[in-house]
Amino acid sequence: RPVPTVKVVDGEVRVANSYDIKDHLRTLGFRWGAESVSWVSSQGEVMEKLGVHSAEEITIEALIACEGTPGETKTPRIECTDGQVLVYDSFSVKDELMSVGFSFDKERRAWVKQLADVKMMFGIGDQDELTMEMLLEKAREKQG
Repeated sequence: RPVPTVKVVDGEVRVANSYDIKDHLRTLGFRWGAESVSWVSSQGEVMEKLGVHSAEEITIEALIACEGTPGETKTPRIECTDGQVLVYDSFSVKDELMSVGFSFDKERRAWVKQLADVKMMFGIGDQDELTMEMLLEKAREKQG
């Protein structure tokens, strides 16, 4: 098997040839990047987890030695942009989002719904009022 390699490109840490360590990378918050054919995470997050101050200090050895969080799940977050509501890091709540009409956008890796539809669903005038808790509460109402 090829040896894992790490490189930093445009603020992303990319680990290639990493099949043997993919589960460990996942515990560090990496996700599969099909376009780059590598496991990917933000440079800032990786540097913080490793406790390093430069990209040059991000090595395969440092990543392997770093303690990850088994089964780490990211907290879903909402972003309103270009007339749409996007929910990122949302695998743990995907069923709830589908139940209130969100659809998954592979390119953006987010669940998406038109902002106007979401505002109407909640009877709110300002997108700043929208919270993840509101979305999940509405989904539970629909499901139960």
